[in-house]
Amino acid sequence: MIIQAGDVNAMQRANSVRFEHGGTVYEGVVQWIEDNDSVLSHEKNHPGCVSLMLSTGQTMNDLPKTAAVERT
Repeated sequence: MIIQAGDVNAMQRANSVRFEHGGTVYEGVVQWIEDNDSVLSHEKNHPGCVSLMLSTGQTMNDLPKTAAVERT
């Protein structure tokens, strides 16, 4: 099933996710995710994106909310 990165609830509920960004493949369980447009966000320099950390240790702070993510 394909979801958008900006669907924070779906990203958190997924057993695992898989997506490609900037030539790198990311895959794992979402441990932490934040909407960069939130007033509580610490990552204001990447608007329109989400920041996240996967169980594999991979992190990202500039994944566009519209990015296609495979929910596995």
